[in-house]
Amino acid sequence: MKLLRQSILPLLLTVVAACDGGAPSEQAAAETAPETGVAASHTPSAEESDAIAVRAEASLASLDASDPQGLRERLPEHRAAVTGVIDDCRKMMEEHGMTPPREFTMLEDAVRADLDRLNEAPDGQLATLLPEHRERVQRMLRMRHDMM
Repeated sequence: MKLLRQSILPLLLTVVAACDGGAPSEQAAAETAPETGVAASHTPSAEESDAIAVRAEASLASLDASDPQGLRERLPEHRAAVTGVIDDCRKMMEEHGMTPPREFTMLEDAVRADLDRLNEAPDGQLATLLPEHRERVQRMLRMRHDMM
């Protein structure tokens, strides 16, 4: 299983790099929201939205392939990727004049609570918290896909 993760992770990271289109310009970096990595006033295109999902999936794969210390080091990037998914979902709903459904808001609250728990958990407990967090993030990605 670990071998499978090790072979998938580089592939996912390569796809994320390709989707991101290389290094951001200084202007884009200045316009980028610090927590999410998404420009504050920018509505993602379909390609950018796909990159957001790929980034979140790559982040989950990266966490899977990590040892306890590596998990801790990858949490800020993971938080940014997952927050990017949440922000993208909210923007899509807003553009379509939708009020976020209760199922989404409950899932969003649970995912945000997961992120806080992961950040506060001792290194030895991180791996035990990941399976449920993964399921919630994947459920959010499915909901997001259905919205597109």
